Amino acid sequence: MSDPSLPGTTLEWYSFLSAFKLSPESRMGVMRGISEVSLLEHVCKNIRSERDEVLRINLLVLLQENVRYFIHDDINRLEKICSLLNNMLVSADSSAGHITYTTKGQVMATLTIILIECTVIKTQPRIFETFIEVLLDIVSKVNSSVDRNLRAMACHSLLEMEDMHPLLLSGCLGHIYHWTQQENTHVFQDYAILLEAVLMHVVQAALEDGGVSPSLSQQSSPQVSPPPSPLAVPLNQRSLTRISSAASMPTPAPSSSILSTDTPISPFSIPASIRYTPMPHPAMMNANVAAGPGVSESVARDTLKVVSVLVDLAHLMNPYGLLHTVAHALPYVRIAALNSTIFKHPNLFRMAYSNNFLMLHLAVYIARTLPEVYSTQDLHMLVSRLVHYANDATVSLDRRLLAYSWIHAMGDANTLIHADQPAPPSQAPFLHPYYKEFYPTVFDPLSLKAAKLHALLLCFAPSPSPFTPPPQIMAALISLDEFRFHGPTDPPVLTLFGVLRHMLASFHESLTDPVYKFLLSVTMQHPKFISNVIHLIDSLPPSPVPLLFLSSFQQVLVGLPPARIVAYLPLIERIVSEQTLDPQAMLERLLLAIRSTSLCTEGDWPIGNSLLAVCRTVMLQVRVPNDPGRSARLFQPVSLLLDLISRFHADVDVRDRAHFYHLLLSHLPPSRLESVLASRTPTTGDESLGLVSAEVSRPEPLRMAPRFLELTRMPHTAPPPQPTDDAGAPPGSDATTIDPATILHEYVTFIHSTHYNPSIDIPFLLKYKDGGATSPVPAKVYALVVQFGESPAYAPLDPIRIPYLARAEGPDPHEGFPYAYPLTLAFRPLFPLPVLFRIHTIFNDPDGKMCKGEMDPISLALPDLLLPLPSVPSVSGPSPLPDGTPLNETCEDLPSMQAGALARIPYTRAMFEALWQWVMTNPHIHLQDDLKGVKSVKRLQVPASVMTRVLEDPLRAFMVHEPPPSGPDGSPSAEYVSRRCLMHLPPSFHLLLKVRIYPDHTVLRIRTDYWRVLSQLDAYFANII
Repeated sequence: MSDPSLPGTTLEWYSFLSAFKLSPESRMGVMRGISEVSLLEHVCKNIRSERDEVLRINLLVLLQENVRYFIHDDINRLEKICSLLNNMLVSADSSAGHITYTTKGQVMATLTIILIECTVIKTQPRIFETFIEVLLDIVSKVNSSVDRNLRAMACHSLLEMEDMHPLLLSGCLGHIYHWTQQENTHVFQDYAILLEAVLMHVVQAALEDGGVSPSLSQQSSPQVSPPPSPLAVPLNQRSLTRISSAASMPTPAPSSSILSTDTPISPFSIPASIRYTPMPHPAMMNANVAAGPGVSESVARDTLKVVSVLVDLAHLMNPYGLLHTVAHALPYVRIAALNSTIFKHPNLFRMAYSNNFLMLHLAVYIARTLPEVYSTQDLHMLVSRLVHYANDATVSLDRRLLAYSWIHAMGDANTLIHADQPAPPSQAPFLHPYYKEFYPTVFDPLSLKAAKLHALLLCFAPSPSPFTPPPQIMAALISLDEFRFHGPTDPPVLTLFGVLRHMLASFHESLTDPVYKFLLSVTMQHPKFISNVIHLIDSLPPSPVPLLFLSSFQQVLVGLPPARIVAYLPLIERIVSEQTLDPQAMLERLLLAIRSTSLCTEGDWPIGNSLLAVCRTVMLQVRVPNDPGRSARLFQPVSLLLDLISRFHADVDVRDRAHFYHLLLSHLPPSRLESVLASRTPTTGDESLGLVSAEVSRPEPLRMAPRFLELTRMPHTAPPPQPTDDAGAPPGSDATTIDPATILHEYVTFIHSTHYNPSIDIPFLLKYKDGGATSPVPAKVYALVVQFGESPAYAPLDPIRIPYLARAEGPDPHEGFPYAYPLTLAFRPLFPLPVLFRIHTIFNDPDGKMCKGEMDPISLALPDLLLPLPSVPSVSGPSPLPDGTPLNETCEDLPSMQAGALARIPYTRAMFEALWQWVMTNPHIHLQDDLKGVKSVKRLQVPASVMTRVLEDPLRAFMVHEPPPSGPDGSPSAEYVSRRCLMHLPPSFHLLLKVRIYPDHTVLRIRTDYWRVLSQLDAYFANII
């Protein structure tokens, strides 16, 4: 009786299989109360008797994917499963028991995986041999249409066996060769791939064995099978347990061909030369040809036969099979010394004219591997086809990049030796006729721009080519002009400097001057790319160019104003590191900068560290063998520089280190000074001083730290809201008593003056993240510098410097210093736009090493940008009300804050009316093209109660007093409720709303002098409603 917890119906099986494969937890859930043995027996029973083909295939896949789970090295389970699957596979009638060819194919795949996973070839070789024999019998039925898919699956199974155990089918190579010749259906492709794989292993073994195939050396001594398996399940015709005797196996006559069919396929025996580890790809065999004697003449002849058959019947393969077969056959031209003209066959030559990109790819691969196959005219035709694909915007980007990679490969070859003509001593670049096709456009993706630029440079080969790139080629870099708006490590910048390096490395004689002018322009206008310029100079191959560039940069930097010199300290350090350049003028310029600017008195730690790096580099260069007077010339400027830094720099650490360097310079001889500063580990004398200095010429990069710090917003008190009705309003303070033109003029003059500099002040708390980070982080940080990214819509934020921050230990929160640091950030918008500020950090860890990292970015949204109307001094001070009544005589019973708000009711009402008209008729001075205000209407489908709540809470600070609407008879209107909102968008923009609240909806009339804010209103109202 079956276990009731086991699945029975089809639906139960599908539910069980889904849960079994989902996760280990769900598997444990469905297996609760079910043993592995009972589940295996139940699965085997359903595989044997289930009539639902889909469910049967799913159960076979379950066995295939969980071989180790079900078998556990249990030989009885293994033999039971193999016996069941073999019975299903060798059943004479595929319709018997509803076993279709599709099911048989899955049975074959499952049995293949089981035999490989369980290493049956070593533990139960007879089971393995009999299964191979069954597969070979299926494959031998060539041109059988009804089971063609099953034969294809058998080829795949044999291929998997051959790949895992090379030379397994070496004795059957002749049979597979003849079957491949006879097959004329689409299954030929599977036969061809199997034939090619077996041939590859035989030829590789022949190379290793001195040119003789191992299959030939074994034909005189047949392999005796190991003892049979004790499994005894009667089967029809063939069985995995059929016992064969070596005495009954005919001994074939010796043969000199690896394609001999003298060895029968039945019974099959595992050859003695079999390998139990995969062999290398045929492309890797070329290295063995020169080292070994090569293959024998008979092996080479048989290899030619196989390759000829594959090429002659290439029309029976699809593009993917043809690509696989030809790519694996090409190495045989070198290995077996085949004539490359075999690849001029029309079946392969037509690929060069195919519209199929994969076939064109294969044709180019043949041309690149065997240039003699194609003539010069054919090669130019291939390149023109590649250029067409590469520049076709309708082709996918990956294919266009692949086409350019082939163009680069053909351009790198430079001179190709063709069959129709010898190569001259100095030949023009092969790609030169196509150089006009490779100029990039600004609309190309970045990767495509880089590919085009590198292809353009390959069109002009170095000397002795008659073509050199013209200076106008620099104009092609305009397509990468976006690099100016990116950081030093962003892809556009790296792409640009990669192209520049290609220019200098290949054409330093002709492009040195234009590239230098370009680098000088970039350096002077964008000092943030100095590190990229230095890396470019250091990565160039040995030539006079790096020294020429550094010398030219030195002449330019010496002439810079002292205030600008600080931005180029890393480049100065690189310049003074060259022994052939005299740094005296550069040092005197630094002295002038320190004396005439606030470089020291206001300089921070990074600037001081860069100054000390320059001094340290010069101290290492004071002694040059070819310049004995160098030490005397450099001693005075370096000594003065260190003395000024040690006395006047703002950072105590920089002062201490400068003083220490000054002592070293004045007390140690040049030879000793060099050994102290340049050594990575301290010498015996240095240990007493604690000297461990890093290599100066290439300082170690900063360590990257995970995001373990965070800036969290703190709640802050909003400004007091203005009243929304006339209760307690001062008598006579009506809007009609105020001149709108006067107050509008005063207001506009005030917000556009230099005295008005609005900011959005938001409190934050800097602390460690709760839960830490995924990787180890320092428990304490020192000299923490928090730097904020820049936005064109906001004034730069000043960096934050914190001396010490620690991680709180224990479950109780710690909000005080040193576990948390409260601060207020003052955001000063230039335009009221939402923004995301990236945050970078630099700090010292407890080991004294400098680290850099990032924090989660902070953002400003539209709610942060909405402010109440600013107070103009002429109308918001303690001056009398328009009717002459002092404020304190009419509002004695109200708090002073509320009384001030009431006094502004007539003013804000008049300002609303004035701005409502003004924003639509007057262009804003901060906007280009004389843009005036815009208006819009928005309908909110919300009930009146919801909108009233919104006006009383989120929008209360922006409300403008307005008398209730009246009907025709003077009574209050019951149709709608009217409200007004006046919002200030810093620095000098406005958003005005007229709100009509109906019972079931609300209508907003909107006017603003900054039209971009309209795109944000939908999200804003959806958030507050």
